[in-house]
Amino acid sequence: MAAIVLLFYAHWFFNTAIANEAVVNEDTSQLVQSSGIDQRDDPESYYQFHNQSRSQSGNHPHNLSRSDSYSEHEILSHLFNLGMHYVENEQYREGIKYFREMLVINPELHRPRLELARALYQTHQYRSSQYHFEIVLSDQVPVLVAHNIQAYLRSIRSKVAHFTIRFELINDSNVNRATRQKFIYIGGLRFNVDDDSQAVSKIGQGINVNGRIPISKDASWNINGNAEHREFETSDYDYSYLNLNIGKTIESERDSLA
Repeated sequence: MAAIVLLFYAHWFFNTAIANEAVVNEDTSQLVQSSGIDQRDDPESYYQFHNQSRSQSGNHPHNLSRSDSYSEHEILSHLFNLGMHYVENEQYREGIKYFREMLVINPELHRPRLELARALYQTHQYRSSQYHFEIVLSDQVPVLVAHNIQAYLRSIRSKVAHFTIRFELINDSNVNRATRQKFIYIGGLRFNVDDDSQAVSKIGQGINVNGRIPISKDASWNINGNAEHREFETSDYDYSYLNLNIGKTIESERDSLA
């Protein structure tokens, strides 16, 4: 049976993906063409009519992957078109379903995984988004695609809760922050410095904890904290520090993501 080849173009976010061909059933294509509905001018009506045509032919798009009358390429192309339709209309959760279904069929596909990661990011599912971005980044991808992925990953790291714990051994040559001079001058007068007032060297250990906890859905409001504790051979020089603050992250136009 003859097929009509439709070109769909890579989403502007990646800018580097190669156009793919989507092959549809001739009978369905003729129905869509005769309806006078143009996918570019009215994508929602196009897909509604397209789905209705598939359903009438006994192959509803939601069951397309279980039909023997369509090739894997046709199924993947159809699922991708549906996913992109929902994403471009900011119906991200619907689009996510179709990109996930594509990856069930073929988990090696980069393009739907990238679109899935971006849609997950838009719905504030940052950990899942990070997971899929990192899978693609682990493979050989064009430089521009890698650059865009890294931008998303930086943004994700700034939005999710994270904690860093650091242990350290300390050899502090001036633990009391004092002078090593034997005498000092004040107002032209010379004063001797007592041994107890001079710099002291001590060995100790320390722990430092810092982290961030988002407190708003979009992760723009955060609680930031930093705690530090040091212990030395003598407790006279032990040191503890705690800082907590609440702040809002404001992304500049330069830092915004496509």
